[in-house]
Amino acid sequence: MDDTTKGTADTESAAVSAELDELAAVFGVPSVHSWRPWWAHEAPARPAHFPAYVGLTPKGAPVDLDIMAAPLGGDGPHGVLLGGPSSGKTEALTTLVLSLCATYQPDEIRILLICGDPHAPRDNGLQALAALPQVDILGADLPAPRREADFLAAAQERIQDEVRSRRRSLREVHPARRPTHGSHLLVIVDDYHLLETDWGTDQWRGLLWRIVTRGAPLNMHLMVSSRVLSPAIRMLLPHCGYRIVMGSHDIDAADDFDGTDSSSGVEPGLALVATDDADPAACTFFHPSGDGGRIRNALIARIRAHAQP
Repeated sequence: MDDTTKGTADTESAAVSAELDELAAVFGVPSVHSWRPWWAHEAPARPAHFPAYVGLTPKGAPVDLDIMAAPLGGDGPHGVLLGGPSSGKTEALTTLVLSLCATYQPDEIRILLICGDPHAPRDNGLQALAALPQVDILGADLPAPRREADFLAAAQERIQDEVRSRRRSLREVHPARRPTHGSHLLVIVDDYHLLETDWGTDQWRGLLWRIVTRGAPLNMHLMVSSRVLSPAIRMLLPHCGYRIVMGSHDIDAADDFDGTDSSSGVEPGLALVATDDADPAACTFFHPSGDGGRIRNALIARIRAHAQP
């Protein structure tokens, strides 16, 4: 290798190293030796687990969630996220999606986003993740105002298509090898409480129940976000291996309990995270949509660039 070629290689290596260090810092990982984006693995193997770094403990340790089924060593296969207005629910889901898409290739993980809020802006929140190669957003192509019946029908058809396709591809695979065969699908329902209307409550509840009870053998996972612990969420709870409650775990947040101060000093993103094999732990979720979405958009651009054929 001549000096020019060596110099170019050293420059490229330094650029890659800087990118990895920056990404590790974004997800709170202390070292790239414990986490790397999927495009930085020299000999990538099919993942047996799907941990995703989402935040930090009060002591600064990284927090990860693994959507793989608990009997296979993960925290899943399903989860629930609860929190009031402005508690950071959608941002927590955004962090989870970005972390999964940065860690696993498009043929390893796919994510179907169902946004319960028909008025969610197309360039913010979960809608901004539509550019990721692993992500599909249900209903993004429906005309506004979105009709409840059309939205539900689209969701039912999409899930049924997934079930049929996965049954065909996994039927001949030995059950022990199915978790590492083909892609896993994470269905995320944001603002589920907005879907529980007088007209559609039973239909949506039935759809979620079918995903939970029939989806796991097909490598399908469900994550539901809601403001309220509705009967549908209570029905799902026994099947949810990880549970996230957004809201302050800081005792000083009660300083203005009488409500005389209209400004909120509580930082969004504070949460308690519980799994079946661990006590609830305090966590502060990352905030990739801050600063006008700069970090989020940069991550999306990098993932897209590395996913190009």
